[in-house]
Amino acid sequence: MTMTDTKSILLVGDFSGVHSELRKELKERGYNVFLVSDGDVYKKFNADLLIRNEPAKGLVSRVLRRISSFVGLDGFCTFAKNYNNWKELRGFDVVQLINPSPLQGFGFFSNYIFLHFLIKNNKKIFLSALGEDYYWVKHCIDKKYKYSALDNLSNTTRVKYKYTLRHLKLWFKVLNDLAVKHAIAIIPGLYDYKIAYQSIEKCTDVIPLPVDKARVSCVPIETPLNNKIVIFHGWQKGKELKKGNLLFDAVVKKILLKYPNDVEYRVLSNVPYSEYIRSFEDCHIFLDQCYSYDRGVNAVLGMAAGKVVFSGAEQDSLNCYDTSGLNDVPLINALPNEDSLFYEIENLIVNRKRLHTISISALEFINKNHLNTIALDRYLDVWSRNENKN
Repeated sequence: MTMTDTKSILLVGDFSGVHSELRKELKERGYNVFLVSDGDVYKKFNADLLIRNEPAKGLVSRVLRRISSFVGLDGFCTFAKNYNNWKELRGFDVVQLINPSPLQGFGFFSNYIFLHFLIKNNKKIFLSALGEDYYWVKHCIDKKYKYSALDNLSNTTRVKYKYTLRHLKLWFKVLNDLAVKHAIAIIPGLYDYKIAYQSIEKCTDVIPLPVDKARVSCVPIETPLNNKIVIFHGWQKGKELKKGNLLFDAVVKKILLKYPNDVEYRVLSNVPYSEYIRSFEDCHIFLDQCYSYDRGVNAVLGMAAGKVVFSGAEQDSLNCYDTSGLNDVPLINALPNEDSLFYEIENLIVNRKRLHTISISALEFINKNHLNTIALDRYLDVWSRNENKN
């Protein structure tokens, strides 16, 4: 697919490599593409222009950082120092924001000024609905989902959600509404975000998260008849309550007590992206999250490696994808319930051959839906819209 009116694309921000994957495929097709991001914190993704807000050092710096974060000025000085680099961010045919706050390490004012600059100096703006924003957080708070990443929010746990809850502040709503107003289309990357934005006419269908064909395994995992079943748990420190890591951990420890000779359990936390990918190469079961209707990038990577992934797989979510011809489920729907999770894991230990059949379905699902070539075709189709409906 080509677009005569779209020769240059600016991708702004990155979450778990989504824009990095699109950038790679755009370059393969000869487009002029430029990626600006903050590297997505510890994941350390590369970009054409990196704008990082370095961690505060020393007590005074940390106190000042907390104050500046509270009033939306977090990282403003660092951000201002990069102003001279903005000349590279003008004149693009298409700008896609990964989120209304595409530079996550910076506060409201930095992102607001940045957004205005991009709107003024480029042609068409598109908003990718990924990551936390006002609309999604408000839906969680208002219990629009039967379960969500904010289910564990309470007076006791509130401090754990401070970063998430900041999106409910007036200025972040203003920022979110600014992005929505000027976007030609809002493109949800997961079904959860489709629900959050579905009342807005310019919200499109879900475009699946992209993965490089080179990352997709050619063969499914073999049934471990005589060896231990390896369970991999990617644990994002600080996100335990939102991802369900504590639930997964409690369940696997019960599994280990009942099946000590059948299971090996591995936990990995907050490492660079490249190391993370290597860490689950020989596992069979991949634990992702249990408070989402749909699956994120981690789950997609696990499925691409042919693993049996536990993540969001609600039927309404699966209806957004091509599931034709699958002989088994492509992944296990991980409900936030210990009994349910225990049953699903135990079922795989008792019926080991099913690991192989689910692995086959996982790879077929990825090849039908998530290849970056397929995802980019759908993005190009949306980007080719010429009229801003505002």
